[in-house]
Amino acid sequence: MEWYYEINKEQHGPVSTEVLQGLLNAGTISESNLVWKRGMTGWEPIQTAFKAYFQGERVTSVDCPTCGRLVSPAALIPAEDGQVCPQCRDTSREGFMEGVISPGARGRKGRGTGGATSNVELRRIAREALAGKWGIAVGAVFVYGVVLQLIAIVPVLGQVAQLFIAGPLILGLTACFMRIVRNDAPAVSAVFGGLSSF
Repeated sequence: MEWYYEINKEQHGPVSTEVLQGLLNAGTISESNLVWKRGMTGWEPIQTAFKAYFQGERVTSVDCPTCGRLVSPAALIPAEDGQVCPQCRDTSREGFMEGVISPGARGRKGRGTGGATSNVELRRIAREALAGKWGIAVGAVFVYGVVLQLIAIVPVLGQVAQLFIAGPLILGLTACFMRIVRNDAPAVSAVFGGLSSF
């Protein structure tokens, strides 16, 4: 889990739990410094967030895979295919049943969220990716559909040709949409790019 901390009212981070504990051990930060991480309602003194550390206990806390709270491993509750802390047990179960939350998704590295992204958020991301490029996207799908329909008009041979051309065309259509998402000079002509691979 990534933590943010303050020194002299300046925000630093993100850093891992281990790095934060190292800063404490080195004296770079003290119990009065404020810390925050995803899942917390606000900034708290490090003394509050790391109670076990300041009580002289061995720190063996882990991050809850769902909300990111620091909890003892013994406090984690089995939930579907992962574990959650007691505070998010019900929310996690409801989300899992609805197909919105996959336990452990937040702890994964990389671009994806492991299924924890809501449909509303996915639609927002798609609209942002298509901003100013709707014409290209609609044009690419239109060209793909028209080409397949024109080929299908030819009796018998058209259906056979569709078998061989549909794959490369869908490959090109996918490449076109990948270019749109990546802002990599998308063009309707990319629909035919898959034909050059065969």
